[in-house]
Amino acid sequence: MRQETHSWDDVRVTAEIVSAGVGQTGLSPTVTVQRIDTGEYLNNGGTLWVPGGPAPTNPMVEVDATDLPGLYEFDVPLARLTEVGAGGPGFFVAIVETTQPVREYVKIETEVSATAELSAAAVTDVVNGVWDEDLVSHSGPPATKAGQLVQDIASLPDANDVADQVWEEDLSEHSGTGGSTAEALAAAGTVDAATIAGEVWSTDLATYAIVVGSTAEALDNISAGASPAQIAEAVWDTLKASHVDTDTFGGAMQVILGMVQGNHRIKNPTYDAEGRLLTATLAAYATPADADADSPLSEFNVTCTYDVDGNLETLLSKE
Repeated sequence: MRQETHSWDDVRVTAEIVSAGVGQTGLSPTVTVQRIDTGEYLNNGGTLWVPGGPAPTNPMVEVDATDLPGLYEFDVPLARLTEVGAGGPGFFVAIVETTQPVREYVKIETEVSATAELSAAAVTDVVNGVWDEDLVSHSGPPATKAGQLVQDIASLPDANDVADQVWEEDLSEHSGTGGSTAEALAAAGTVDAATIAGEVWSTDLATYAIVVGSTAEALDNISAGASPAQIAEAVWDTLKASHVDTDTFGGAMQVILGMVQGNHRIKNPTYDAEGRLLTATLAAYATPADADADSPLSEFNVTCTYDVDGNLETLLSKE
């Protein structure tokens, strides 16, 4: 039995099959892998560890039949190695090739690599040590020293300081570069409000893509215009229900129509001793449905007076 040492997370089983000094190609050797700690075997396919009886096998792969004839290998899946862990005692391996015949046993011990020995906690300690180091101990020449560079960065102004300096800079010192922001700002500073307004109102709307809801769209609609006949037709064709606001001509028209069409009601009447009407409320409705619901469009106070003979003298109706 030969013995090998592998990194715990990289176990590769190899076999050299040579006959009369010539590497044998096209063979189908198999490998059986057993955990020393539990006695379990790697199943066929390498997906889990299983009890033996009979011990499962996995096919080995020919590395390079042309340049490395006779060399075969099998990699134990990392997921299975992780299940064993870095502290495992290793593996027993049996390599079999029946046509030669070949039967070889290998004990593979595992170890933790030098880089793996540096734990995550140790790495954190190193990083914290670097960043927590006093910069005063690492400043001064040469200027390329990391500590000095960090010192220089720490002394730089913050974003607010930079922004303040940019906006408070005298434009006269930065107006000579063609196409620069400073040039544009310097030029803008010479244009008064009247000039800007004139330019806006004189601009041809056809040169701009009309954005829905924009002022340009509204102006474009106005410029398209409408004839008096179209305006009048639009006014008279508007639905009555769209114009019921109090103190508008549409609302007044609805009241008139309510009175004429009979959509009105006398409410809260009072009478004198002879049964003559003295006061009442006259309600006008936009629609019969509004009348049924007693949802008046407008209400009027009615007052009646009579002469000495009991005849109606005045009837006053007002809002």
